[in-house]
Order: sequence, then C-alpha cells, then structure tokens
Amino acid sequence: MRRTAMLLLVQLVLSSLTSAAAKEHCSSGLKGDFAFKTCASFCKSARAASHCKFCKCQECGFCSGKAPSSPEAHPQSLAPPQAAQLAHSAPPPAASAGGWLLPSSICVALLLGFICYALAASRPKGGISIGEADSPEEELLPYECVKAQSASPGDAVGAYETRALCVGFLCLQYAAYALLRRYAAGILHEEWSFASVLGVGEVIKFGISLTVIARTRDASEAPPGTLQDRTKWLLLNSGKMAVPAAIYLAMNMLGFVSLKRVDAGTFAVVQQSKIFFTALFARIFLSRVLSIPKWCALSCLVCGVTIISLHANPEYACFTSSAPPKPGTMVEGGPFQYLFGVAAVTLDSALSGFATIYFEKVLKTTTLTVWDRNLQLAFWSMVVYLPWTLIDHPLNPFFGWSVVTLIVAALGAVGGILVALVIKHADGLAKNMATASSIVVTTALSHFLFDAPMSSSIVLGSLIVIISGFNYQSVP
Repeated sequence: MRRTAMLLLVQLVLSSLTSAAAKEHCSSGLKGDFAFKTCASFCKSARAASHCKFCKCQECGFCSGKAPSSPEAHPQSLAPPQAAQLAHSAPPPAASAGGWLLPSSICVALLLGFICYALAASRPKGGISIGEADSPEEELLPYECVKAQSASPGDAVGAYETRALCVGFLCLQYAAYALLRRYAAGILHEEWSFASVLGVGEVIKFGISLTVIARTRDASEAPPGTLQDRTKWLLLNSGKMAVPAAIYLAMNMLGFVSLKRVDAGTFAVVQQSKIFFTALFARIFLSRVLSIPKWCALSCLVCGVTIISLHANPEYACFTSSAPPKPGTMVEGGPFQYLFGVAAVTLDSALSGFATIYFEKVLKTTTLTVWDRNLQLAFWSMVVYLPWTLIDHPLNPFFGWSVVTLIVAALGAVGGILVALVIKHADGLAKNMATASSIVVTTALSHFLFDAPMSSSIVLGSLIVIISGFNYQSVP
C-alpha cells in the first residue's frame, strides 16, 4: 500500500510538471488549455490550435462553422473556408480501436479479480460454509474490537486482507467506471439513456448473484430446496430492499433538479457532505462512535476531495472565467432557486448516507447472505429503471448503444456487488473512502488519457486525500 501511494504521488507530481499549457482566450472569451483533443481530426485538419478546452468545441470557429471573432488575436486558427465547412458538416470522428482497448482491459482485470475473490471466498473454512455470518452484535462492532476478540490471529489477518481487497477493487472500479463513461459520452458522443445502462447493469448483477447462490452452499434464512423455490422466496421477502431502490431513484431525480439551479462547483462542494451524513447516521442507527482524530481525518478528506472537484471540473472553470457563459448554462432563477438547488444537493447527500447505513444494518443484522441481498436489491432496481428506460426511448430502449456501453453496464454491475462486499466486510465509511480515493486515480488517469487539467491545486488535494486515508486507518 505504501509503495502504491508513493508511486501515485510521483505520478501526480510529474503530471503537474508536464501540464504547463499556455493559457489564452479562445474565440468565446473563455480561458483554458488549448491542447484539448475533443475536436480530434477536425481541429488537426483545420489547424485550429487556439481551441479552448472548456467550451468543448461548441465555440470553436472551425467546429461550429463560424469565423473567429478576432483573427489577429488567433493567427493560428486561420484556415480555408472549406476546412470550416468540413468541420461543421462532417460527422463525429470514428473511435480508433485502441481508444477503448485500455478501458476494456481495465474492465477485464476487474472481472478477473472479482472472480478470484469469489473463488477464494467460496472455500469452506473449518466446516463453516460460505456466506455464514457472524453474530449481528459482533459484525456491528468496530474492526479493532472484532480483531481483539478473535480467537485466531490468522482469522484476523484474513479478515483484514478481505477488507483491503474489497476496498481496493472498489476504488479501481469507481475510477474505471468514471473514465469509461467520460470516454463514451465525451469522445464517442454516444447518446444512450442513462436509465437503460443502469437497468441492464442491474440485470447483470441479478444474474451474477443468482449464479453464486446456485453454486454455493451458504447459511441463509432462505428455505432449502430448488433454486426456483429459493429465488421465489427471496423475491417475496425482499421488501426491505425496496427502500434503498426508492432512495436511489429519489437521488437521481434530486440530481437533475439541483444541477439546473446550482453551478458545478457548488454541487461538487455540497455533495461531499455525504461522508459526514454517513458518519452521523452510523452514530444514530448503529451506535458507532468515531474518535476526534477520525473526525479530523474525515474533515481533511472532504477538503481534499473538494479541492480536486473544483479544479478538475471543466464546467466550473467556465463559470469562473472572465467572460459570461452562454445562455442556458447560467443558474436558473434568482437566489431562491439557488437555495432550492443547494437544498436539493444537501438532501441528496443525506439520502446517500442514510441508504448506505440502512443497507449495512440490514446486511449485518439478518441471516441472509450478501448474495441474497444483492439479488433482492437488483430486482427492485430493475423495477425502477426498466420502466424509466421505456419512457426515455419507447421504440428502441437500446438507442445509441455500443460495445463500450455494454462494458459500462457490466462495470456498473460489478460496482454494485463490490459496494455490498465492502459494506459487509468493512462498513459504510469504507465505501465512501474508496469513492474519495478513486477521485485521485480518476484525475491522474484523465490527465494522461483525455488531457484533463492537472495543476498544483489538484496535486495538493490528492496529497490531502491520500494522507487523510492513511490517518483514518491508523488513528484509534
């Protein structure tokens, strides 16, 4: 872990040193990095060097078919009218085969790692079958107490390795999922329905959980019998999992409401409060008390993630530029609408923390296994997302899909399973720690893959996140 952290720190420092791009004004008046590659072959053929990163080709004179407002200020952006017309009328460039090779490799690696974990966990230890849970009281104790009460040091080491493995894979999954979605939407310009991707991901998760239930012998509350009878019983007794599914639907709706009323910077800052809400609900529902050093570590973690989110978000850079943004990108309404948007983001964060702790309490205080609960949650999520998909595209639910989209859905399914495993073997705060750590990985890889910004502020925020994560794990 320490070697990995040191390598990540060196990578971030080198990224900040090699990202000294010239800062000028593009034709829209915004400020940004002119080395962005969104225009691909269009800007290369038109020699449009003075292209702003943050406007994403919408205000580029060659991509929009408009002449630059001040040719003297942009001598490199001059090109024949034929090039401008070509850039305006031609379809988006086709993605190269190597473009999605890296995301596919990451997805395959995650799937292989998950399979290895499932195979390792399926081996019975000391006559106890897979999925057999400890007592609910013991599972809700902090890890240090469980370690102290453990009869065998080997069991404690094995439990620690399982926790570390789950959290590490979840961090990689979050990073790969974010990068692949950015690649599909920003580079390939795919226009698939977000609900369809989530729905198919839940179908995949349902199939994986059903396969594990069929192939493993576990100590579960579900009555023994055929797979069909067990599945029927699990679905008929899945009412508790309808609560998080409904919460996730409400969170998606609140996200749409808030993004129309607040800027991206405010959204990124307020959304980090979900870490504090998770700790608060853990205190209320699980009687889990955090020490003052752990609260300080969480506070520093939130500060680091906030710094990264603010400086790595292109939309926020557009809002803070000297020129006014285009109509439609401004926050809707006046101060009341802005406060309403902030309240929506805050409620979204509170629901996220509540859903995490609710799922942890249900998972650790009942005798159903993590695969049983994943099956139930996937069922209710399909009930939510599949009708939403038909509303978006009634005639063709898979409109705009490609191989990359299918990989995105598969990564989402693996992520849902990993979240449940992290909550089962660790706790809800460990899940949020993995999310925060993945932001560092995503930002670093985005700089090399997509020419995303990398500044000293982002490096500082990444250092704060890494140090805070180590402090949270080391302090009592």
